[in-house]
Amino acid sequence: MHGVPCHLSAVWKGWEISSKIENNISGGATMSTIKQHQIRFKSAPASGGMSEWITILKSCKGISNIRIDVEKGDLFAEYDLQNCRREDIERCMIETGFVLDDSMMEKLKRGWIHFTEENEQAELKHKGPACCDMTEIEEKRKPK
Repeated sequence: MHGVPCHLSAVWKGWEISSKIENNISGGATMSTIKQHQIRFKSAPASGGMSEWITILKSCKGISNIRIDVEKGDLFAEYDLQNCRREDIERCMIETGFVLDDSMMEKLKRGWIHFTEENEQAELKHKGPACCDMTEIEEKRKPK
């Protein structure tokens, strides 16, 4: 299976949310740093307009694409995890005047994504072997 790329994706409301995993020669997985997420909001800023909001949000380092659907309360963002996280985009949205959806499901979703992206970013910066050597762990489990 080494060297064989695997692509996982889901299409949700016409926006592809994808995560690429490719097996590298050492057998580990290399994740894509390009993320695509939908961010739900309750209300858009009272001032400015669509083009102004998009310009402000795109000024956040790492964001390559933004699409806003005010009627449905959806913002779709594509960004590079090496330069920003979804949490940064949400902070910028709040500073711009957006009010994020505060339903329980959205809070859980946000928390999970913040947690995983923080860990993914740390792993990308670490660039070393995994924290656990499974071979060593398995050897210790064997009866003597």
